[in-house]
Amino acid sequence: MPLKSLSLADLRKRNNLETFLKKWKAGEKFLFTNNIEKKLLIAYDDHWALLLEDAVKNDANAIKAMGTTMAKTVFPLASSAGAGDFIAKSEEFGGRTTSGREDSDTESNTLQYEVQVVNAVNDFLKDHKGKVNIHLPGLGSYTITGAIQVDSGIKRAGGAKADPKADIILYQDKNNLLDPKNIFISHKKDGGPEAFQQYGGITETAGDKIYNHREVQEFLKQLIPYIGDDGLVQPVMKKINDVTLKNLSIFGPGYIANGKNFGLQNVQLIGQGLPTFKPYARERNTFTMEFPHMALNGDISYFTQGYEPVFGATFRRGRGFTLRGQRYTGVRVGIYPKALVASRGKLVEL
Repeated sequence: MPLKSLSLADLRKRNNLETFLKKWKAGEKFLFTNNIEKKLLIAYDDHWALLLEDAVKNDANAIKAMGTTMAKTVFPLASSAGAGDFIAKSEEFGGRTTSGREDSDTESNTLQYEVQVVNAVNDFLKDHKGKVNIHLPGLGSYTITGAIQVDSGIKRAGGAKADPKADIILYQDKNNLLDPKNIFISHKKDGGPEAFQQYGGITETAGDKIYNHREVQEFLKQLIPYIGDDGLVQPVMKKINDVTLKNLSIFGPGYIANGKNFGLQNVQLIGQGLPTFKPYARERNTFTMEFPHMALNGDISYFTQGYEPVFGATFRRGRGFTLRGQRYTGVRVGIYPKALVASRGKLVEL
């Protein structure tokens, strides 16, 4: 049975776009629908990568604007090698597995990293009669009976206008998911600092504490000379000095130093990879929970070198920011791991 072709709609799902870009950048081969593996005909370039991201997020307008020939050459969701020669929706993009089935793109998809964490926690709970205490150093112990992904319903209940910082909740009572006595987790998949993508935004939607911060306003002002008629002309990066701003971006806009008002916008921890549990000798039926890479609320000592939070700005059609009543477009701004921004070509460091 022939393989299905990969579509823009497929790239909107799961982490497919990120997987596509990483393979392209690394010069890896893609599986095509004719069961032949080969590299894309055009080498990776930041400009084309950004256009593909635009196309995925903005209904392919960016690709249409490029023209059919370039679109088929650079992004061979239809390859220039010939009609019907398409990139396949292979297993890594959620396509047919060795069993012949396609992976689901719903929240129950076990290939989604957050679901893997939720399943790991719930499986651990089943092995311990459905209830344990989780001890987080410096934050205390929490009674847990289940884990759940943060979905649209939870977001609405929490009043979140955009995606909140929390991805996963470890709860005591499933009927009270927003209880500050629950454990709120921001989760990232394995893969080093690049896998973190963005720590957080800095536009109005990020909240007043972040958007109106002195360093944020200064950075936005300094970007203006680099924004032309069509958008940002060069990627820009700048160091962040204020520790509180770093905490707000990493742990959520609800962060308060030495505070415990935990919730969707102020997580107890950020974890990368899958959790493991170890007995905590000081308390009965209590365990510590550890991720391969993990940081607890207020402790940013882990975020150094490639993980260091920095201001970043890249070209992005349809994105922008407002400063002193003036709208600037064609630029995406945020706080990113340094490794993710520093690799950009023609980078300007402020």
